[in-house]
Amino acid sequence: MLLKCATRLLFLIFFFPMSSAFAFSDETIAACSKSGEPDYLARYEDYDNTCSRMQLDELNSEMTTVYDLLMRELDNPDCCDSRDIQSAKMNAVESQKNWLAYRKAECDGNAETISNGTLTRRFYLDCMLALTGRRINDLMYWGAVYLGEKYKRKTTWPLPDEAR
Repeated sequence: MLLKCATRLLFLIFFFPMSSAFAFSDETIAACSKSGEPDYLARYEDYDNTCSRMQLDELNSEMTTVYDLLMRELDNPDCCDSRDIQSAKMNAVESQKNWLAYRKAECDGNAETISNGTLTRRFYLDCMLALTGRRINDLMYWGAVYLGEKYKRKTTWPLPDEAR
């Protein structure tokens, strides 16, 4: 029982603040705060999870944009040093499809650990935010293809580009 409580406490300390490390559009920030400034405590009192849903929509939109840019890059035979660029592109398509399934299963599993409580949706959305932010970074650095010169992130993830 003590281990279970300690595990939850560690999750709350380290995982929840991760989602607040994103920088979102002014519209999302304004909609999530009465004063127009991000309010850390108000985010966790928002039981409708409206703000997190808006943030996830923004991240999903950015992930789609970056993925589409990657697909366009992989259409260019000179984009990278590949013997079979079509195979590289098919692998990227398959990877994204599998990643979307992984994200859903991972976040469903995280949320299920607290399914008797009121924070179920919060765990699910925070997991989705964290994994989607990481995925955008992964897509920006796809093998030998670097999209950072062609695309400026709209949202930010705590890890700077130089850390990769």
